[in-house]
Amino acid sequence: MLSDILGFLRFATDPTTRATISQVSHVISKSKRNWKKEIKTLKAKFSRDEIYWVDAFVNHLLDELRSTGVSNEKVEKFQIVFFELVNNAFEHGCKFRRKCRVAVRCTYSRWFIRLEIADSGKGFDLEKTLYTLSQASTSDSSQLPHGLQIVKKLTYGLHTNKKGNT
Repeated sequence: MLSDILGFLRFATDPTTRATISQVSHVISKSKRNWKKEIKTLKAKFSRDEIYWVDAFVNHLLDELRSTGVSNEKVEKFQIVFFELVNNAFEHGCKFRRKCRVAVRCTYSRWFIRLEIADSGKGFDLEKTLYTLSQASTSDSSQLPHGLQIVKKLTYGLHTNKKGNT
């Protein structure tokens, strides 16, 4: 419970979070449109046997993002983040488990993109993993999971549920 509260406080006081919230609230307050109607959600579940559908799903999602006014630069970054997280879920969360499924949920508008990737694996401690990555020497950098580092650099925030599998 205390770690959840501390995690929320770190998130809420993070300058990037505050800046993003400020930008979104400014745009919303200036807009005469009903901004809630502009928020869309796409979701899907994939098993290892259905991995070929991931490309079709992400291509549809990228088209949707572009049609809502998301810049090409952000769409390209999103594509990288999407594939890093989905690959990570299949590689680590579904490791050695044939019937494992990866669930994808993307909520978006022209102002924000929120991506949730969940697997039925045992999960991991994100804070500990990111700390370990930051402390690793360059001599053993070939052993580091660069995917999470890339995702962290390209996003405003990276969070997991308590179990660490979403």
